[in-house]
Amino acid sequence: MHRLPGWRARILLSQRTCAEKYPPLLHQAAILRHLGDVTILDAPGKHDSRDVQTEADVERIRVRSPNNSVSGHALANGIWALHYYRAFRRRLSVRADIAIAYEPDAAALLLRHRLNGTPLRRIVHLHEIPDRSLYSESLVSKFAIRYMLANLNRADLVVVPDEDRAAYVMGQANLTRPPVVAMNCPPMLAHLPRSKLLPWLAARHVSTKRIVP
Repeated sequence: MHRLPGWRARILLSQRTCAEKYPPLLHQAAILRHLGDVTILDAPGKHDSRDVQTEADVERIRVRSPNNSVSGHALANGIWALHYYRAFRRRLSVRADIAIAYEPDAAALLLRHRLNGTPLRRIVHLHEIPDRSLYSESLVSKFAIRYMLANLNRADLVVVPDEDRAAYVMGQANLTRPPVVAMNCPPMLAHLPRSKLLPWLAARHVSTKRIVP
């Protein structure tokens, strides 16, 4: 496909879980922001921090959990999932050339999304082992992992952190081609950032030379 000079890919990274809990996602965002315009869509829980650890040029869209304790956990989770689904679908329809989903909830929505002739590239990069029992407590996630495994061949690329998980995913999803293995390694840094641990310990009068910053 011909691209105009200066064209930058529009890249959507998404998962329901708070992105700040998953350093590999943040590392990828830091790399990809040099290659295109990156947006992260997540759905932090009520008790997750609102602070972000991404650069200012990485757009953040956050679907907050509804505080719906009166109606019960199941209904609140369903409403939260619906809000996330709408935000995900809207973003895919309006602004995405490449979309990466990192867990079953996001992957199911991405694989279900109708391309309608658009050149969207769908990538599923799984943080965790897609074991159905790990997602059985949530009805939404229980449906999502089943749909994801049944339709994972629709993805343009499947990525996992190690060879054992690659073999497991290939068997569970009956993939026609093996996943790509990309280890969850942090990027190389020319200069180490200032330690957050040492000041925290010093404030509590803990002092020793046997601490790695």
